Amino acid sequence: MHQAPALALTLPPDRLWLGSVRILGVSALLVALVWLGWHAVRTGTPTPVMLLLAALCSLPALWLLCRDTPTAAVGCNLSWHPEKAQWCLQTLDSNGQASPLRSGRLDCVADGMRWMLLRHTGRGIPSVWLCVSHRDHPAHWHTLRCAVFSPGARPEPAAASDE
Repeated sequence: MHQAPALALTLPPDRLWLGSVRILGVSALLVALVWLGWHAVRTGTPTPVMLLLAALCSLPALWLLCRDTPTAAVGCNLSWHPEKAQWCLQTLDSNGQASPLRSGRLDCVADGMRWMLLRHTGRGIPSVWLCVSHRDHPAHWHTLRCAVFSPGARPEPAAASDE
């Protein structure tokens, strides 16, 4: 089987993905508030268990409001180096300044054929989630898919040595 060729992409901000995640978080908060309001109207006062459940449902919305701008909002540079069998990622801040290069693995978490949800991981670095689509990279889509799913893109764990 052939190794996928080298690849370098600039991933634009994915506002649709970010909007969907934010809508989901806010929806959970709204459902919890409506549920508490409905219960308060029917019985007069919510129970402590109901308040705890509502607080848990509101955590995704609070997390989305409190966190820094995620990688998908500012974009990044993604590259595949077949000679080293590694993926490199450089995130871009809102001013277009690039962070230090991060080497690691790229795993496909969800594959919709015309879009993929990818996770870049490495030793000692936090995971970065990337949503890529054919719409944003039509000229490189086939090469990207080949690189993501090539055997060299997933190095085998080191075998335990016999002692």
